[in-house]
Amino acid sequence: MRTSLGTYGAFLMGSLWVVMSFGAAAFGQAPPANVRVDLARSEPLESWRESTGQIRAERRSVLAAEEEGLVAEVLVREGDRVEAGQVVARLDDARASLELRRAEALLGSVRAVVVEREALLENARRDLERVEQSFQRGGGNEREIDQARTGLQAAQARLEAAKADVVLNEVLVDLARTRLADMVVRAPYTGRVVRRAAEAGQWLGRGDAVAEVISLGTVEAWVDVPERLVARLYEPGARVRVRVPATGDEVEATRFTIVPDADPRSRLFPVRIVLENPDERFRPGMSALGLTPTGVTEETLTVHKDAFLRDDAGEFVYFAVPGDGGSYIALPARVVRLFASGDRVAIRSGSLPPGAMVIVEGNERMYPTRPLNILNLSDVVAASGSPGARAGEG
Repeated sequence: MRTSLGTYGAFLMGSLWVVMSFGAAAFGQAPPANVRVDLARSEPLESWRESTGQIRAERRSVLAAEEEGLVAEVLVREGDRVEAGQVVARLDDARASLELRRAEALLGSVRAVVVEREALLENARRDLERVEQSFQRGGGNEREIDQARTGLQAAQARLEAAKADVVLNEVLVDLARTRLADMVVRAPYTGRVVRRAAEAGQWLGRGDAVAEVISLGTVEAWVDVPERLVARLYEPGARVRVRVPATGDEVEATRFTIVPDADPRSRLFPVRIVLENPDERFRPGMSALGLTPTGVTEETLTVHKDAFLRDDAGEFVYFAVPGDGGSYIALPARVVRLFASGDRVAIRSGSLPPGAMVIVEGNERMYPTRPLNILNLSDVVAASGSPGARAGEG
């Protein structure tokens, strides 16, 4: 009886462990999963040094009111996408509109004065001509000629003064129009709103914040590179890689700038790397890992880029091992991604040996010990000689 209870208790504990470890799919024999595999390979590769950093916005602007006034409406909220020139907020423009009308009226008045002064100038010119003609015929005197000439010069001066008033009032009209236009706050470039700093009914002075906008079409990764590796980044054709753990992306960049000012304690140089971000996958504040070539070649374990899966504990892959009756089953192996090399990725793993058959297709719904139907087994056998033995040893 004790043996039966002990066996039953062991069975319950074992079942609980299976559920916790493998999930409910481990109960019931699932049909073999159709998969394709690729061999883990040990190959000589130049190693890349990892440096920590973060993603930053290439442009970040606090949009401010250029004129004082009462906020009529704010048209965006945090997270909204804005296009270049899009209206972000409007201020009450009643006073600005009246100032523009006043300036335009004054401009019309001085323009009328110019027309009047032109007529008076023409009249003074005709008076001078009449006096000169009269003097030539023996009538009049030189004093009358001098007075007519003085009147002509005075008329010309008054006309020039009126024209100057027109220019001055045209400037005042332009200024009033600019002030009226400044009652509308617009986005300077395409981006996202990250902070809304004003609300309708709020009074803003000149320079008070309305909203904060960042650009996302292009972002920057700032990473700290050790001084012994900086020299390689000055070489022609130098390149760096950036891995963003939050998205799993790794990109190679040639647009980067070394900030020539190292931290005196850590001897790390900041490197600013420009990343294209058309789909906005990279967001400011995300952690970034910069990968810098070291110039050292060493044997490195690599797997195909399609093999990687992720859970709360990190990244892992599934590989095939021989099961009963010549079949294959899937087992997981924890891996640490180092750097990419073409369509393969260098890894560090304590449980995945070179030559292991790593599942690269059909691994989306995999679980430990699931039976496998390897679709390209013959190709892998032909390419490796004996993959089953290597995988079994693993």
